[in-house]
Amino acid sequence: MLIDGREGRGIEESGGGSVMPKVIDMEVPEISDLNGVVQILEEAREIILPVGRWTQVYMARAGGVRGRSVHSSDKDADCWCAIGAITKACSELGLAPSARVGAEVVFQNQLPAEKTGDGRHYHMSIAQWNDVKNRRKGEVIAKFDAAIKVARELAGAGVSA
Repeated sequence: MLIDGREGRGIEESGGGSVMPKVIDMEVPEISDLNGVVQILEEAREIILPVGRWTQVYMARAGGVRGRSVHSSDKDADCWCAIGAITKACSELGLAPSARVGAEVVFQNQLPAEKTGDGRHYHMSIAQWNDVKNRRKGEVIAKFDAAIKVARELAGAGVSA
């Protein structure tokens, strides 16, 4: 069943009762910790929401949006890209890496699908999408909102492993 109602994108319930993200032309893992996915997406959104807390090119920076590159969980980090915020949120919440992967898949499924010359479809990576020239923080927050909505719908539907 397609949850978000868009052809070729969304989340489907697999036969085992867990959730299989539908990424075009790509195999992805099943998501079993949907509550963890929701928590990660909500926390990642809050991490970058304050002024000066979102960046591009690096997962995290210390010293502001033009500062030096650091690991997303570095104590000196003060701004993050979308994927860096997801990584930091998972670490702060103490959730399994599989929940982080689930959050990434749900977020990525909100990104536009492109068609290649051979007719295959793909989604731009979160990092590529985040780093597009002239990307605005409001666009990133809106994608987090869309991903959170989908994850909440799935978690509310009681779908689990």
